Amino acid sequence: MEKEEISDDGGSIGGSIGGSMELTDRQAEILLMIRKNNMISYRAIAEAIGINDSAVKKHLNALKEKGALKRVGGTRGHWEVLD
Repeated sequence: MEKEEISDDGGSIGGSIGGSMELTDRQAEILLMIRKNNMISYRAIAEAIGINDSAVKKHLNALKEKGALKRVGGTRGHWEVLD
């Protein structure tokens, strides 16, 4: 799978201060979906991009580990994309 370099200029996702974060195309797609609807569920993401729920969970966990995404609240919570 190709990786996309997303830099921290112009409102893109940034890693450490002055750095950049490497995201896969799928991770970038998921972040875009979450930016449009921060209440979106695992299942809705999975259905929209044609992968299973467990694959979505792996991508979301990777995004959280990279510091690009945070979950606020539990099941009824929302996603927060960290810039």
